Amino acid sequence: MNEKERTDIVFEITEHIGVITTYGNGWTKEINMVAWNDAKPKYDIRDWNPDHQVMSRGITLHSKEMREICKLLRGRPDLADDDPRQAAPAGSAGPLRTDAPVHTAVPEQAAAAAF
Repeated sequence: MNEKERTDIVFEITEHIGVITTYGNGWTKEINMVAWNDAKPKYDIRDWNPDHQVMSRGITLHSKEMREICKLLRGRPDLADDDPRQAAPAGSAGPLRTDAPVHTAVPEQAAAAAF
């Protein structure tokens, strides 16, 4: 059997970063650093069974790709925490200062700004 015919997939979870969600059947969607077929570990997002022996299809990313995803997602209002002072503005390098005053518009100003 040549290398292209190899069917065994060898993997090692070198670092468990975190669980994204847990399903009722015990499986979890996780982000980990995984070394596939003895290669350098990469970021890996996929579903795993409880003993991490069975997995679903997932996505594997090099560090450069993960950095780009983080840059693309930083500051998206739909991903912001409850505290608007913690969200990073689009295109910024980080969160807003937490000691900055929070400005809120009165309802009639907000309605006027919408038009």
